[in-house]
Amino acid sequence: MERVRICPPQLMTARQGLRTLDIIMRLGLPPELPQQAVDAIFRGIALLTRGNVPILDWSPPLLVGSQLKLTLEDKQLLNNDPRRRVVTILRTLPNFQGKSAYDSVKVLLEEENGTSSIYFGKCIAFIRDQRLQHYVVLHWFTRQEPTTGFDFVSNVPSFKLARMDNTKSYSVLPVDCIMNGAVMMPETRPQLQTLQPHDTRYWALLSPREHQQYKLLFQ
Repeated sequence: MERVRICPPQLMTARQGLRTLDIIMRLGLPPELPQQAVDAIFRGIALLTRGNVPILDWSPPLLVGSQLKLTLEDKQLLNNDPRRRVVTILRTLPNFQGKSAYDSVKVLLEEENGTSSIYFGKCIAFIRDQRLQHYVVLHWFTRQEPTTGFDFVSNVPSFKLARMDNTKSYSVLPVDCIMNGAVMMPETRPQLQTLQPHDTRYWALLSPREHQQYKLLFQ
């Protein structure tokens, strides 16, 4: 078995091709996004790119794509296992092979106190700048058990999508922050069809090792 090499991220085109992100005119994000979500994302970008030393230091022109090919690690396997590295394609497509294909990911972020925390987000778009640096636009999932991290009955962490009209509901991050893909299972209830997206509860399915790792954040 041949070991998979770590490949740099690659922005991939769909049928509509790549778009150019215009921060001034607020154009270039996926056209299927609601306008209130587009406005919130661009407000966040404006905050991240302002000042002489911006938090988001990218180099225009900026290209936006709906698919990103990258190498992720299956940390359930040993370091020397040739299957540990997996070439993955993340998508943000309203329809792919007959199904909605907005992938979710688990990311690792440093906190202000020097510690690190794990968060979950829904991929909205992928961006590449002139220096070939890649970024992901995420719509955050908010924890429903902020103290313990896990539901008392099911022992599984649950989340809701943050409100789409709130600027803090979104972030633009380097793709290096992505730890792995995430399986977020929506709840199934008879009244689910009448709920707004931010009212639907999602359950994060974790492997035993991921479960233990996530549990450590709340001890």
